[in-house]
Amino acid sequence: MTMYKLASKKSLIGTTVVAAAIAGLSVLPAHADAPSAIVAAVRAQINHTGSDGLPAGPGPGGLTGSGYQGGPNQSNSVDGQEWCADFAGWAWAQGGASDLGALSDAAASFYDYGTRYGTLSSTPAPGDAVVFSYSASQDWAAHVEIVTSVSGGTITAIGGNENNEVEQDTFGDAVGTSTYNGTISGYIAPVVPAGPPSVPAVTGSLESASTVVNPANGHLVTYVRDSAGHLWSVDPQGAGWTDFGVAAAGNPTTIVNPLNGHLVTYVRGVDDHLMSVDPQGAGWTDFGKVIVGNPMTVVNPVNDHLVTYVRDANNHLWSVDPEGAGWTDFGATAVGDPYTVVNPTNNHLVTYVQGIDNDLWSVDPQGAGWTNFGKAISGPPMTVVNPANNHLVTYVRDSNDHLWSVDPQGAGWTDFGATAAGNPYTVVNPTNNHLVTYVNGINNHLWSVDPQGAGWTDFGAVIAGDPHTIVNPANNHLVTYIQNAADNDLESVDPQGAGWVDFKMAIDDAAADGH
Repeated sequence: MTMYKLASKKSLIGTTVVAAAIAGLSVLPAHADAPSAIVAAVRAQINHTGSDGLPAGPGPGGLTGSGYQGGPNQSNSVDGQEWCADFAGWAWAQGGASDLGALSDAAASFYDYGTRYGTLSSTPAPGDAVVFSYSASQDWAAHVEIVTSVSGGTITAIGGNENNEVEQDTFGDAVGTSTYNGTISGYIAPVVPAGPPSVPAVTGSLESASTVVNPANGHLVTYVRDSAGHLWSVDPQGAGWTDFGVAAAGNPTTIVNPLNGHLVTYVRGVDDHLMSVDPQGAGWTDFGKVIVGNPMTVVNPVNDHLVTYVRDANNHLWSVDPEGAGWTDFGATAVGDPYTVVNPTNNHLVTYVQGIDNDLWSVDPQGAGWTNFGKAISGPPMTVVNPANNHLVTYVRDSNDHLWSVDPQGAGWTDFGATAAGNPYTVVNPTNNHLVTYVNGINNHLWSVDPQGAGWTDFGAVIAGDPHTIVNPANNHLVTYIQNAADNDLESVDPQGAGWVDFKMAIDDAAADGH
């Protein structure tokens, strides 16, 4: 994964070639305010501990503290693991450090971070991480702290998980110095963007967005692809932007693995193979099959397996369950991207697709098999479970730009009129269980429709491509992500909260390719 800007360091340990590998990105000094923000953050935590025996959190510790967590791949300090790295990652986050996804709960991950991004040094500076007793052969380190001051060959550092609290230490600054925390192995400066951490320093444009809730912290994390084929994620409340490298020829879909809480992203790779990436676990996986379009992954509630549905160049619909049945061929049945949902009445996986006759079709391999809904559609369908009756309700667009829904067990087909220039996205509003659909309207404004409530709402913004909406679990607000047609930026809107947020990065029209 790639940085945005490098913090300058005076002398490097060993050979670092990371910066040379980052094409198109310039190396600039870090924000002048970043080290002071990091130092101020850790100084405010000295002696914080949990009176109930749990690790400290920002402010009062224990059950009344929120715990320390930095990068998306780090645990919270209250989860029970050794938490010196979680504290150091949290400290860096307070200074706006980027690429925190490269950090883990292990102290050694800071040393690895410095090697990867060229910020490993033998010369300390405030805000640096100091790593103790690093072993390259084991990729292990004894401890990590944050340097708060440097004076006359001596450093002061503050670390977490020292006697189950945050403590301050002072010792000689030379690499190789033996301390009660271990032997000093090196100093690592954080990578800090030259602007706000939510704005990556890249050129080109993004081409689609998939947003999920990280169960570890409740943050909304969005995954996108840029025009150079890089896969990115952005957590505005945490790690900011993370670059996964040149990895994507299609639009990503991300899901939470219920077995471990990891965020796993599926995408059509640059070789057109189905690929997945679990940054906290297996890393990249190549499924070995050439696909077209974009994948769709769901959790099978019977066994918690992740099952992915794709289409190949011959319009065959396939599914793959790597932990179970492997690959399954449904035949030459699909001309668009599939959409799969769990039927809550029987836990069957039901897939909806635009068939080779352009009609809406569904397949339930464990139940009714194939069903033709008898209506020609344009673009991929979107299906949700109506919590009021557990019916599967599907939303589609026809060739005349009419928005339709179909509930085969209830109202049948409903025509919302000539209202859709793009593909619909429907979510359940948890505050009232209404089905709310978002769409690029025929005037290219973002629109929503709640037939049981407010009816149609025009958000006023001219958009390109299709919207994507998610429920923010922190407040149950519906947050929608779009491409603003005026400046092509990725934006989100929370009408009940923050309103419009501009992520300051351009999006491509290819967002209209699907959900």
